[in-house]
Amino acid sequence: MGRSSETSLLRKKEPGTKRGQAPFSEPTPTKKGPVPFSYLVPFARIGLVLGFGIVGVALAVALRGIETSDPPDLVLFLGRFHPAVVHLPIGALLLAALLEAAACVRRLRDLRVAVPFVLLVGAVTALLAVVAGYCLSLGGGYEVTLVSRHKWLGVAVFVLASGGFALALAARAPDSWRMRQACRVVLLATAGLVLVTAHYGGTLTHGPGYLTRYLPRLLGGAGDAPHNNVEGLIEDVDSAVVFQDLVVPVFERRCVKCHGPSTSKGDLRLDGQAGIEKGSRHGPALVAAQPGQSEVVRRIALPPFHDDAMPPDGEAPLDVGEIELIRWWIAGGASFEATVREMQDPATSVETYLSRVAAPRQPQKTGIFALQIADPDGAAVAAVERAGFLVRPLTPDAPYLEVTALPVRADLRAQDLAVLDPIRDQIASLDLSLSGVDRLEVIGRMAHLTVLHLQRTRVVDDDLAYLSKLQYLEYLNIYGTNVSDAGLEHLRGLKSLRWLYLWQTDVSEEGATGLKGRLPELQINLGSGFSETISEVSP
Repeated sequence: MGRSSETSLLRKKEPGTKRGQAPFSEPTPTKKGPVPFSYLVPFARIGLVLGFGIVGVALAVALRGIETSDPPDLVLFLGRFHPAVVHLPIGALLLAALLEAAACVRRLRDLRVAVPFVLLVGAVTALLAVVAGYCLSLGGGYEVTLVSRHKWLGVAVFVLASGGFALALAARAPDSWRMRQACRVVLLATAGLVLVTAHYGGTLTHGPGYLTRYLPRLLGGAGDAPHNNVEGLIEDVDSAVVFQDLVVPVFERRCVKCHGPSTSKGDLRLDGQAGIEKGSRHGPALVAAQPGQSEVVRRIALPPFHDDAMPPDGEAPLDVGEIELIRWWIAGGASFEATVREMQDPATSVETYLSRVAAPRQPQKTGIFALQIADPDGAAVAAVERAGFLVRPLTPDAPYLEVTALPVRADLRAQDLAVLDPIRDQIASLDLSLSGVDRLEVIGRMAHLTVLHLQRTRVVDDDLAYLSKLQYLEYLNIYGTNVSDAGLEHLRGLKSLRWLYLWQTDVSEEGATGLKGRLPELQINLGSGFSETISEVSP
């Protein structure tokens, strides 16, 4: 073997040597660099999640040690921040879900970089919202079951957000498709849970049914939510129960949000009779028949900027009509069953409010117009007209008639009135003045007669006995007849009688005064010698 071959063997590369390095020589030491960041990511995830858990447990232990019946002012103060803080995790977590959904589009894939940071903000603020919410609940006045559900759902949102944050970090590593899918599932569950938790929060704040109160019928709603339209007006306000139909709707709109089944601040509920009768922790809510001594009236009548004014927190105060309605109800005894008709006359402001919430009142029919009477028979009316009487409808929309003996018939006698008997129920006004009528038997059967003219007839005291059963008679003119004080005795039972004309009769002022004493609302005209009890009224 030559020198050249020996040299080539010596130059043969040895294992572990670099190119150009002599065999069996010491290897060049390799310089070690810093540990790549990717190796620290798993430890960062674990540390953050454990940090969240430790902080949450520490806060839970600390808050559990607080006396719930009398929490410190600092705790209650922190609870006041819950309404402000709670919106932060809602926005952040829904935004994280939206960003992840948008990143599914190839052109928007870069948006995925922001998901972990947004989830971190959502998790931290969710923890703060849970703590502040628990502090707020210690102030009392909330329905226990709703508060418990809302609280634990909030804790679940915090846990899911923390888990979503850890998965989002893990999904950034190469070949992390499964982690990415798991992160999406958690984000979807978190978004759904945020909505459910927010619904319970809205129920605590605004009362049950707040979300679905105006849900359209097409979407499964009742479709009967109150609106300011004609369909929602009270049809018969006089028959409406003041408390249930008028006062309760005001309380529901203005007070039940804070004094109802889900939230009862001050332990006062205004959503029903039981809560009102119970009052609050500070005493009775109202004093029947004494609105000036009722706390609820005092609070709602205070200026909006007053510390004790209700509703609080800068909300729109009750309008004048609503305040006066509650005052009127309490002044009338605060009855839970009385109707508007049974209450004392309302003030103008209450009447104005009633006109807003009730349909226009229909004219109240009284007297004979409240009765159901058949229309007069046409043939009978024609027979009366042929007998020399003028027959006219009393009103266009009623079956009653006005009958007058024309022309003046001095020879008209009681037997001539028999032709009126078939339409006696429809005759409301009858004029037989200046006739020879002397017996009133047929007239006594005209049960709905309201106006009767008998001036200058042959009527005497005994004839007035036929009029004693005319309960609707309001007007009677018998001047120029031979009626005396004895005849007035037959009129003492006519409680509807309002006008009586006695000119040129044998009735004395004493007799007229005696009748006036029995019928205080009666106006009597003697034509002369008026006393304080007799009105000067012309026929």
